Amino acid sequence: MSGTGPTDATTVLSATLGKNANKDIHGAVVAQERKNADGVWTCKITAGGTGWKDKFIPAGCVKA
Repeated sequence: MSGTGPTDATTVLSATLGKNANKDIHGAVVAQERKNADGVWTCKITAGGTGWKDKFIPAGCVKA
């Protein structure tokens, strides 16, 4: 968590795709971020893999 108080803190949950993930997405990072001021969750994807294509980004997520 980051921020200076309970109303402006941000919570981030992230996972790195690995082990048995396809080589095209291996190493991609999926992050869910919640701004406590408004309670809205957002999704960001950091590309990974040698064959990464933006079409791999799930609906509702954006490229970081």
